[in-house]
Amino acid sequence: MTEKGEKLLILAAGLFLALAVGVVTILYRMDESEFMAEGNNEADTEETIGGEYFEAAANEDADIVIPLPEGEGQFHIEEGAAGKKLTVKLDEVEEDFFARNKIRGNEEKISRIQLIKEQEATSLIFTFYHIYEADASLEEGEVHLRLISPMAGNEKIIVVDGLSEDFRKEVEQAFEPCEIKAVFNGDIKAANELRAECFVSMEQERTAVYGAGGYGTRGNTRRPQTEIVIYYNDDYFIPEFDSRSLAEIFQGYYNEFHDEWTVVLVKSDAFDLKDAMVPAVKIVYRVPYMTSEETAESESPEGESVESLTINALLLQFGGIEE
Repeated sequence: MTEKGEKLLILAAGLFLALAVGVVTILYRMDESEFMAEGNNEADTEETIGGEYFEAAANEDADIVIPLPEGEGQFHIEEGAAGKKLTVKLDEVEEDFFARNKIRGNEEKISRIQLIKEQEATSLIFTFYHIYEADASLEEGEVHLRLISPMAGNEKIIVVDGLSEDFRKEVEQAFEPCEIKAVFNGDIKAANELRAECFVSMEQERTAVYGAGGYGTRGNTRRPQTEIVIYYNDDYFIPEFDSRSLAEIFQGYYNEFHDEWTVVLVKSDAFDLKDAMVPAVKIVYRVPYMTSEETAESESPEGESVESLTINALLLQFGGIEE
């Protein structure tokens, strides 16, 4: 090829590359504009409250004060996102009510407030910088919320995720004499931030398979088998007691009460465990469907479930209780 031909080839390649970059840029901007349009649709029912609706104000008795229309009305509180979010649901509130009656609060704790209007209710969603529990009261026609860190007055904290709602009150009552604070619906980030004793995630699976396949196979038996897999990640070095140590405690405790259960330990780098800086495990258990008669036969005399045995093991390990 002549020198002139090489130059033409290089020029053609450059033009093709510039054209390709231009096409990709146009497509990206089209996608971005579609995304922004979708976001604008959501903004019709949701908005972030700024200075027009919120006033930073110090209050000795409350970190958040929410006025109620005519000083009355029902409100409901839901905590979520491991204590960094709090939703306050109110009866229907007029659109300009909070413009005339501002929400007051501690701006050092509150990072964002969203207002969502629904058909017959209004929700205020508070996002916090740190993890708090809310203590609510109704005073003089206003909702007063005190935000309390779980670390205040609690030497030991255990973060638990996936525990059934009905079992939580029992856990709180069992932990209280041992001066252990249970933080529910938490994640590994919350456990790290709170410097918790440990993090335990629980997930239940149901199966109608009786003694066939999986970890629960027991020859030709037809009795239902409970199968448990305990995932752990001990990449983060913790002297004397790490995530595998915690997993082994659960394994031993389950087998002590139910030698017919199959319990397997599996090291995992799953996203919900890999950032652990405290002992952390994820317990996945499969409980087959059983009749009431089969349930009575398969349980120990005390009737311990996977959940109750898990909590008992935690009490023995961190609560200073001797078996």
